[in-house]
Amino acid sequence: MEEIMELYRSRRYEEALELCRREIARAKSPDVKVRLELMRARILLARDRSSELREELEILSSYFEELRDLELRTETGVFLLRYLIRFGKYDEAIEKGKELLEILKDRQ
Repeated sequence: MEEIMELYRSRRYEEALELCRREIARAKSPDVKVRLELMRARILLARDRSSELREELEILSSYFEELRDLELRTETGVFLLRYLIRFGKYDEAIEKGKELLEILKDRQ
């Protein structure tokens, strides 16, 4: 994952996306897979590749519902919330925000 982040920071987005794809295909742990999907979504967002990003967000949304790790679930939910706000999906953002608040309450 460090190599992906280095490629991302150096704005070598296509290489970072390709490495993400390979690592996702090889990931054995569901948590690692979600973290890689989040990285991929961030890169797609940085590149403004909306059609691919929509597909990625559907994947992340399904993971969000199933995640047991509260930290990873929160990180995924925050990313989804930011996406919804950025693209003007305010009603969905409000609902996602409420879900995140419930998760945060559970963490206390």
